[in-house]
Amino acid sequence: MVVTLLAVINPVICGVMLMQIDARATTGRRLADASRAAVSVLVILILSALLGRHVLQFFGISMDAFQIVGGVIIATIGFNMFNPGAKSANSGPKQKKSISTIVMFAASPGTIATVIALDAIHHTSGVNAAVLTAVGLAVTLTWMFMILMALASGRMKVGGQQMFTRFLGLILIAMGLQFVLVGYKDFMAG
Repeated sequence: MVVTLLAVINPVICGVMLMQIDARATTGRRLADASRAAVSVLVILILSALLGRHVLQFFGISMDAFQIVGGVIIATIGFNMFNPGAKSANSGPKQKKSISTIVMFAASPGTIATVIALDAIHHTSGVNAAVLTAVGLAVTLTWMFMILMALASGRMKVGGQQMFTRFLGLILIAMGLQFVLVGYKDFMAG
């Protein structure tokens, strides 16, 4: 379960996003932002594990539709990383990047759907301790990687950061498209 969650949270991309957001910040600020992002992701994923299935059932949302939405969000984040000069119609010149981008990626609908699916598969009765433990471990490992990236970001050259960010943006676009296609295929098959 931890490996599955790490695959969708993707600590490497979270670390690169942190470097991109806090490129000019102090090391202390980067460390604080990494911690705030990790705590936010942890809270969202724990709530998803505890309440997710019930919320989706209440609103009549299928896991397949939720996965499609997650794929669109991940692809959008990837496009913004791949093409940092592109701006949406709503974004002004003074738009400030924040850790919410990391949180939206790490705790995306795709990640939430994965947590809910793991809970549904491994649920017996009461609170699912295995899923909660997996969430805790995956977020802790992601936080540790973001801390390492925050400490190393001052040593990486700007050109290298930009190339790495664009490469990972391309990977995110592909991941998002994959989530959309799989969700659509499963939705149509069901």
